[in-house]
Amino acid sequence: MAVDLLKPLEFTADIEDLKEASEIFLEFLEWTQEQGWSEADIYRVSKMALSLLELRSKV
Repeated sequence: MAVDLLKPLEFTADIEDLKEASEIFLEFLEWTQEQGWSEADIYRVSKMALSLLELRSKV
């Protein structure tokens, strides 16, 4: 495993970063609806992504 993957994430965001992240997430939601994903599928993928970020930040 690469050494840089072991460094904890540092979260710093300003309001512009939050706006951009919100726009990207809304695009993701729109795409999942176009693909016919169920609400449960969307929830699972979103929850998994957040869990991975959380785990990564604790390394």
